[in-house]
Amino acid sequence: MTELPPIGRVYLNVFEARNLIPMDIGNSSDPYAYVTIKSADLKQIMSSTLRTKIVYKTLSPIWNDEFVFDLTHFVAGARETFYIELWDEDKISKDDFEGAACVDILDYINKGITDVWIPLTGKNNTPSKKNRGDVHIYFKYVPFNSLMDTLSSDEHSIVRHLSRQLVTDEFTKALMYYIGNYGFLVTSIKDIIKQEIETTSDPNTLFRTDSLATKLTILTFKTIGSNYLRETLQHLILNIQQNNIYLEVDPSKVDEAQCAENIGKLTDMVEKFLDAIYKSIDIVPFEIRTLCKYIYQQTGLQFPSDNTNIKAVGGIMFLRFIVPTIFSPETLSITPEAPNSNVRRTLTLISKILQNVSNQVLFGSKEDYLMSFNTTIQQHIERLSAFLIEIVTINDSISDSMAALQQTKSCLKQSLKCDPTQLAKYTDTIITAIHDKKQNLIDKPTLKKELVDAIVYQHSLIAKRDARL
Repeated sequence: MTELPPIGRVYLNVFEARNLIPMDIGNSSDPYAYVTIKSADLKQIMSSTLRTKIVYKTLSPIWNDEFVFDLTHFVAGARETFYIELWDEDKISKDDFEGAACVDILDYINKGITDVWIPLTGKNNTPSKKNRGDVHIYFKYVPFNSLMDTLSSDEHSIVRHLSRQLVTDEFTKALMYYIGNYGFLVTSIKDIIKQEIETTSDPNTLFRTDSLATKLTILTFKTIGSNYLRETLQHLILNIQQNNIYLEVDPSKVDEAQCAENIGKLTDMVEKFLDAIYKSIDIVPFEIRTLCKYIYQQTGLQFPSDNTNIKAVGGIMFLRFIVPTIFSPETLSITPEAPNSNVRRTLTLISKILQNVSNQVLFGSKEDYLMSFNTTIQQHIERLSAFLIEIVTINDSISDSMAALQQTKSCLKQSLKCDPTQLAKYTDTIITAIHDKKQNLIDKPTLKKELVDAIVYQHSLIAKRDARL
């Protein structure tokens, strides 16, 4: 059985025809061609029919008209075809039929046919009693996964070179789903993280800016780790929301007695959150642990000073992943609706304290009303560090456990699953965004020219397709 090709984009150039039947006075014709996609029984699949230009007074027209189509599915046994009809234009009567040609898309892809003259038949591919001439086409198939080859070349050099410029949410999302769909997500993120760490001079700013490395890592954490966050934090956050718990500790907003009572309750609440996080080690997704381990190792190489690598892992795991979920639980549907102002304030205070535990920083005069929690922070700095060390310690029994590995792979695949039409859109987004920055790539002497050329070519296909819409 013939293997089905991956989904992709087809380029069709209806270049020329020869030996057409003369339809006009003067032994000539004014030929043009229609192009559409039909099924094997020649039922139209495309919602529209595209057309070449008209070439006047000739039986051997040269159109050189280009068409690009996205093919987002292939079905075993189905024979989709490009159906090409040639016509002669008449200004005062109906246009005359010249002939038709069918291009079996799957057959051409599998056989690698790129340049062919096709004898013209009657309408709907019926045999013709007379010689109607031939049409000359160029055919090229570009699978969507070919972009992956361009992106991954030289340790993702294109993306790394543009990592400070390609930082939009749209591009980040498209890149995550695209590379995740082809199974290269963790490898790709590692290359981009390495670039981020090696080009950062101050370890205190690592993963604190909206670089592509930060945004892609965090979006991946949230996408594959949403179930982890729900299982770990949801019961605590819902308890606060459902009971409208308001634990203000600013003495300018509540009286002294209430403030003292709230400090005690908030301390207990922080302890519960931290305890839940510590106990969650066994359900932290394998990919998150793998990336945290890589951050830990690379940061240690770049900044060998004490605790820099632990702070880097804490920054990405806590400050960018866990704490924002506590502060805004509605963003990942942890809560059915956004918290009211009282609940939001309580969650904000919990987030502030957890943030300082992760940063290993005590509250000072700037927020002196929170200094009561410095003892709690000091008590948990070592324990949180131990938790982060445990996250990045992936021993052989963990990494080689096929049951655990298969479960996480399945979870990852399910989290990043997108239909072929959406995958095509993500492909377009990536190509267009990189193409818009191509001058920055051209200016990089170490970047292979063929990688830029590949992006330029793929973008030209998008432009040709869109020009026909």
